[in-house]
Amino acid sequence: MTLELVRAHPGRETLITRLHTYWASSSPPFVHIYDPTTPQDTSQIIQTLLSQLQEQSSVVLDATECVTPKLVFDRILNGLAEWTPDWDAGSTNWASNASGERYNGSIDAFIHGLRVLHREKQKPMIIVVTHAERLKENIAGVVIPLSRLRDLTSLPISVVFHSRTPWEEVRPAIGSAVVPEILHISALGPEGEVATSAQYAHRSPTNPDIVATLQLQFEQLVDDSSPNPFHSIFRGLFNSYVETISNTSMPSTQDLNDVGYIAATHWPLFVSPLINDWVYFNEIGEEYEIPSDASGRLYSMFRQSIGSSIRQLHPRHVDALSWNAKLPRDLFQLRLSQGARSTASARKEDGNTQFANLVRLPTLSRYILVASYLCSFNPTRMDARILGQMRDPTKRSRNTKARKPRPGTALKIGSMLSGPGSFGHDRLWAVSGALLEVFGSNENPPWANSFTAPGAFSEEEVTRVHFISQIEMLVSRRLLIRSNQQEKIEVQAMYRCGITMEQASAVSESLSIKLGPLLHEETV
Repeated sequence: MTLELVRAHPGRETLITRLHTYWASSSPPFVHIYDPTTPQDTSQIIQTLLSQLQEQSSVVLDATECVTPKLVFDRILNGLAEWTPDWDAGSTNWASNASGERYNGSIDAFIHGLRVLHREKQKPMIIVVTHAERLKENIAGVVIPLSRLRDLTSLPISVVFHSRTPWEEVRPAIGSAVVPEILHISALGPEGEVATSAQYAHRSPTNPDIVATLQLQFEQLVDDSSPNPFHSIFRGLFNSYVETISNTSMPSTQDLNDVGYIAATHWPLFVSPLINDWVYFNEIGEEYEIPSDASGRLYSMFRQSIGSSIRQLHPRHVDALSWNAKLPRDLFQLRLSQGARSTASARKEDGNTQFANLVRLPTLSRYILVASYLCSFNPTRMDARILGQMRDPTKRSRNTKARKPRPGTALKIGSMLSGPGSFGHDRLWAVSGALLEVFGSNENPPWANSFTAPGAFSEEEVTRVHFISQIEMLVSRRLLIRSNQQEKIEVQAMYRCGITMEQASAVSESLSIKLGPLLHEETV
């Protein structure tokens, strides 16, 4: 039977031989199988080997199904005792001699249950935990007791963790877990990649295998009777589409079933712009030909929906029908021939929407935005000079003509070309207060007249908690970007502007501020 298992799983001879040797003789107390590439294949090997063992009691536990320690203890004891809870009998768990004693209340009760079970069976025990990384996420408290189970019970028990992650990430940060014997399952080599298509149903193949298998499935569904997603004209496009889906899904899953499920769910939407074009050209009596750049343009159109489908369909947050039902029906009406034009119009509409949203911000937030733009693109020495000139119109305005550099000196790059610079919270506070004092006098409430000293009301406004909350609101919307670590209390907060020149002009116009004269390099 072992030879048949080796033939069924080429490239895994070493793993099969080693596990068979472990379990046929005295097995180690704790083994961690690190398998980042083919967990389904390895899981099937483990279950097949355990089914061949007659002198040992064994159980395979899926950690994704266990969210409490009680479930872990019950699944292990029921599996080792070959006990199946019966609904008609009250769905009771295994108990010695129908005593009704519970062994799931604590780790001590669980250890006592294992000892009682061993006295009845008189067999060595093998406990395999698949998806062991989920134990640390859900019930980290059972990882250390399971790893030390042979020491705690003084019984011939072998515990095997099977995980996609290394032991260092499964082990809790605090606690004295036993150092396991680690089996690292490497990716399949060329000899392991040669397998029949029937074996793909239970293997987790490599990326080329996934692409080849899904392409074979496409050939089985080809229908040339009418324009449809599985017409032979889309064969080349489907090949590149599958490669894109497989590469994008690789950080999340390398399982053939998962990748095929995601690809099949998104394929009708992905190819719909071409089908709509095909139908349109048929209606006007012209021959349709797929553009050479169709794959790249379609991927640009559906980049976000592809990422969304992977994040929602792989963990099974929604099923395929529900995911498709939530999509806007307009997405299925797109045409690739109108894609560039619709994209440009969509960007224009998005820009108009952004401008409208900025203008609707609270007044103080708009003053802060204008101040942040001035702080990012003006040198520090210009703050007092420019704002002082704006307060006193009788002063001569500065010369804004570009100066010619002297021969032999380096040409300085203007701030508009070098991008927004960082500035401190104190500078933002000062410039915002000055703008509010100069341009906000007409918007002051009636009670502002109680402040007789010049600048007293503006200073009162920018020192309130409301000013800090408006800054945090702008940071959360990415209109103001924090450029240093927020955790360091002893360091002053540093920011940089997150809006464009057009957006800054729109905001300043809504406040009746002419932005150009306030800039060191007047461009507005």
